[in-house]
Amino acid sequence: MLLRFGAIAIAALAIVSGLAGILIGGLVAVTGTALDVFARPGQDFLEITGGYVLIVAGLTVTLIGLLQVIFGVGLWRLSGWAWIAGVIIQTFTLITATLGLCAGAAIPASLLTIAISGSILAFLLTPHVRKAFGQARVNGSTRETL
Repeated sequence: MLLRFGAIAIAALAIVSGLAGILIGGLVAVTGTALDVFARPGQDFLEITGGYVLIVAGLTVTLIGLLQVIFGVGLWRLSGWAWIAGVIIQTFTLITATLGLCAGAAIPASLLTIAISGSILAFLLTPHVRKAFGQARVNGSTRETL
């Protein structure tokens, strides 16, 4: 029962975080597109490149947000694939948020992302959660228990 409640709480957190990522990533991509569309002729290379960087960053954040929502739904249903997907997605999200923090981009948002993804990853790596998703360790190797 406690595992089910924890999985639902983490799933809800992942879904809300993913929806926020989709919204924020979309806004960043639209901003980059606007900078590119409204660029004046003769602007220097860095000003033009900034729009493209925002488009790529925005699309990346949107994709991560979409993956978070998919992971959240899988976790909500206690699907076996959700554990592997969650570990991969949360690790990638932690890396990108840490790089964003080091670059000085949106420090509060990066810290919040690190806290949320770190919490989800810590939950997924606990022994009882690993076992529930069929990822129990036996003699150093992964054993399927579903």
